[in-house]
Formats: sequence, structure tokens, C-alpha cells
Amino acid sequence: MKSAVALSLSLLLGGAAFAGDLGGLLAPLERPRSAGGQAGGAGAAPLRGGAARVAAAFIEEKDVLSALERELTNQLSLTGELRLSFGRAWAPIPLADGARWTLRLTQVPAGGLSPSSLVRFEIEAEGKVLGDWQMSLRAQLWRPVWVTGRRLDRGQTMDSSLCVQQTVDVLREKQAVVPVETDLANYELAQTISQDRPLTWRDLVAKPLVRKGQIVDVTVKDGALNIAMKGMAMASGGVGESILVRNLDSRKDFPAKVLRSNTVQVAF
Repeated sequence: MKSAVALSLSLLLGGAAFAGDLGGLLAPLERPRSAGGQAGGAGAAPLRGGAARVAAAFIEEKDVLSALERELTNQLSLTGELRLSFGRAWAPIPLADGARWTLRLTQVPAGGLSPSSLVRFEIEAEGKVLGDWQMSLRAQLWRPVWVTGRRLDRGQTMDSSLCVQQTVDVLREKQAVVPVETDLANYELAQTISQDRPLTWRDLVAKPLVRKGQIVDVTVKDGALNIAMKGMAMASGGVGESILVRNLDSRKDFPAKVLRSNTVQVAF
């Protein structure tokens, strides 16, 4: 007995379709099946020998840029948010679905990262090198820094109330900028600077905790030995700086490190 589909087709075609013709009529409607018997999805085509082709994935531009941002941040010990883009278009690389890949930097900018830098890298997947690329990068490094809230004059003692925190692209600055983690109270201005300008290390000098000609407390440490005496500073210095100090009795000079206000230390 003909099936309901066959009868319907027979009626629609004026009786010209018979049960023997049904397979030919329905063939275009069937979905191709893989060797495992499952209906194949888009892009799944049978290969020679009955194996099924694995659906292809791609290593896209955003994936490569993300990996480069990670690697450059680690290798160059960058702080802040690194944002990269290519100088020319990236051609997606086909990759077997589920395959794992890694990017390895083989050449980084010798002088550090700049707004326009050249890098070289290779990509490996499942133990096989897929290729080697040399690419021009446009780079931004966004970091919170101190920005002057008003005009500041040379010699002025600094503190955080004189500045505001702003996030800027530090690669665009000609001089190294001062990060917000810096305690400004330890510095004074080396030059006059205008309002709304990122503070750079060129603008600051360590605030002298010891000034030339000042009588200072000198501590001498050598293992268990701990001696305290007085001396005269022969130069001004900030915390951690080494200056010459004169022994008040022998009039001989010796180097000492500034520890804090009015105090230096001699270490052997």
C-alpha cells in the first residue's frame, strides 16, 4: 500500500508519481550523514575513507591581539591597561575545532614599547608551528597618574592635595610620568609646571631631609655594633640618598645614607 506521502504526491502530480519514484522525489530533502550515522551540520562533509571533516575554527585578530597584550605586559613588566591594534589587517588562520594554540614572542622592541612598535611572534597549535609574523603595532598604555590641579612653582614642597588622579595613555608622554602610588610628600618641584599637566619624574627632586651644613644624628651599624654620634652634613639629600658627613672631632668626611629627617646611617 502506498504511504500517505506517496498518495499525496501522486494526487498532486496527477497520478504520475508511483511508489518507485518516491525516493528520487525526496532525495534532495534528506540531510547528509557522517560515517557515524549522525546528520551532518553546516560545513561537515564526508572525506575519503568515510571519515568526517571536523568543523573549522579561526584564530581571529582579536585573539592574537589579546595574546600579544598578555605576553608584552609580562615580558616588559608593564603596569596599566595595554591596548593594541595592528598596523595592517590580520588574515584569520584556520584551526581545527577544539585545537589549542599558543603565541610566543620572538622579538620585542629593544627600547621598550612606544605608540608605534614592531614585534615578531610565532603561533603554535598542537605541537606544530603555524607560522611566523612580524607586525607593526599601535599601542596605548593607560595608567592612573598624578596631574597638576593648578600651576606649581619651582622649589614648592609637594603633597597629593596639589594634584588630581587621571588615567592617561603614558606612551604618549615624552617623559616618564609619576604613578599615583608615589608618595608626593617625599618630593619638591625641580621646575615650575602649568595646570592640568601630568607630573613627570623630571619635574621632581627628592625633598631634602638633611640639608648642607646641618648637624645630623649619625648611627653606625656593624653586626651587633651600634654607635650613635653627631656629624655635619656636607651636602643636602633625600631619603635613601648617600651624602658626605663630617666627623666633628676628627674633621674627616665619610659617606652615609639618609634614613629620615636629620638622621643618616653608616653601614659597613
